[in-house]
Amino acid sequence: MGAFAVFPLLTAVPLLVAGVAKFRDVADTRETLRRFGFPGVVVPVAAVLVPVAEVVVALVLLLGGPPIFVVGGVGAVVLTGGFCFVVVRALLRGDDFDCGCFGRWGRTRITPLLAVRNAALLLIAVATVVVGVGGFPGVPVVVSGVTASGALWALALLAGMVLTALFMAAATSSPRTEPAGPTPAQGNAADSEVVTADGRVVRVRDLAVRRPHVLVFVQPGCASCETILDQLATSLLDDSDVRIAVSGARAVFEAARPELAPLALYAVQSTRAALGIHRTPAAVTVGLNGVLGAPVAGAAAVTRLLADHATFAQSGSGGRAVP
Repeated sequence: MGAFAVFPLLTAVPLLVAGVAKFRDVADTRETLRRFGFPGVVVPVAAVLVPVAEVVVALVLLLGGPPIFVVGGVGAVVLTGGFCFVVVRALLRGDDFDCGCFGRWGRTRITPLLAVRNAALLLIAVATVVVGVGGFPGVPVVVSGVTASGALWALALLAGMVLTALFMAAATSSPRTEPAGPTPAQGNAADSEVVTADGRVVRVRDLAVRRPHVLVFVQPGCASCETILDQLATSLLDDSDVRIAVSGARAVFEAARPELAPLALYAVQSTRAALGIHRTPAAVTVGLNGVLGAPVAGAAAVTRLLADHATFAQSGSGGRAVP
């Protein structure tokens, strides 16, 4: 039975770390849940209940004996199964953001590798239930009876698991918000052409003839983009100095967001490529001199850039791009 302790340990440790990490920044957890498409009324409660459930399940698996151990295993299956579902759904929508799995302690983007990792955790949780039903006495009982040689083997196994986890995290990690410094290609981006809502073909630099502008890049099916679009829908007018660069079918965007249709730009692929923007939502400022600021990606970063731009505009700061 001693060898079977690896299953509850592999299940409990990630859940415990994830739960504590989420508790450290509940506001960030709320934002992550919104990105995953949770209803607004559910988000505040779920942002507390999810980490509570993770910590409670982890402690039951680490400290409990039969029959409570099996209950903890079932809870782990429910949690990891839910994580698998929301990640796969996000992948199918084309979302690309930090999953918030380990709060600010670990930054992991929505990728197929993340789905594989979650599926592996689900299988381990199922194995935990199986060994519990089979009479596993609990981690404390097993640990108390471990010999010195057995402890060494357990430490070696644990070290291998930790190294594997670190490797997988490194393979899927990237910063939560991704500012990218100016590149030589930004000059080409300013001269790239886009199509306005009324069908005119214009250069990006010509959008800021009278005052600096912000280009916000979005694409259909991106939950984080919907968050930004909701914000814009409540704050923008037709003569706004914000333009929405849409990667997707015009008819789809106009049907979904008719109130923002006058601000939309299309055929933006070359602009995105020149700026090195591979993820949405993203944004960049365009100054009166045609100089583009550093693009940023992620809902939080785009929101901050829009707020900074509004502050500069209200203070009459002139035509320079917001850095």
